Amino acid sequence: MMKGRLLFLLNQFGIPHNVQKFLYAKYLKLYNLFKYGDPNFIRSLTIETSTYCNRKCYYCPNSLETVPELFMTEECFKLVVERLCEINFTGTINFAFYNEPLLDRRLPFFVSFLKSKRPGCLVFINTNGDYLTDELAEILLKSGVNLFIVTNHDIDGSSYMNAKRELFEKYSSHIKLQNIHGDALLNRGGIINVKRNVMVEERKSICDEMCDMPIIDYTGNVLLCCNDYHRKHVIGNIYESTLYKIWKHEPYKTIRNKLRRGISVLEICKKCLNIG
Repeated sequence: MMKGRLLFLLNQFGIPHNVQKFLYAKYLKLYNLFKYGDPNFIRSLTIETSTYCNRKCYYCPNSLETVPELFMTEECFKLVVERLCEINFTGTINFAFYNEPLLDRRLPFFVSFLKSKRPGCLVFINTNGDYLTDELAEILLKSGVNLFIVTNHDIDGSSYMNAKRELFEKYSSHIKLQNIHGDALLNRGGIINVKRNVMVEERKSICDEMCDMPIIDYTGNVLLCCNDYHRKHVIGNIYESTLYKIWKHEPYKTIRNKLRRGISVLEICKKCLNIG
């Protein structure tokens, strides 16, 4: 519950989103150090319950390929939650990989089920907001969503903001708005040609943040990080092993440790960090 209060306070005091992320990440590292003896233990997990997105933004690989509409089974989702219970996970959960999570009509059920088993988790919904209505926001908040992170993907977003203004104002304590135009972006492992990310330029070849935030895709595969759009780097599957064993698996552990020391073994990492 402490994590929820911290997030609420940071949001209420109008702390910039990037600063919130930095402070919250530092807090979770300290928390994981005491809880697991490992400050770099999983602090955030993405669960991909569906694959489709209604948009094709220029800075997203979806703009280059046809996006299929595939779904995680309910059985698989419940197994994900079981795996989280096994490690007593209380970090953050997100439902967005390269999909628009609100297109999955089962989302309220999934959030409610997750919260019933892991009430200490914080649930973030990263969304383009196109399908976020007053009714759906109310349902998801009652299901247990802590925060909607709504990204304005339109270059000229004034009409979008005007159309959604009443909704955003009503749920202002539970909605974080972000507009990434004008910011430097990730090239998604070399797939997209975009302006370099300032964070990456400053850190040179060091990757720390992404290493703590694995993805569980709709089949139950655990992926290295959110930049692995083509799902080439599968580090385990929840049907075959626990999250703890997957996390401690030596090849995966070695990759993470080397990235934190500025050593990129995988080609995707070299291209993402612009050192290949």
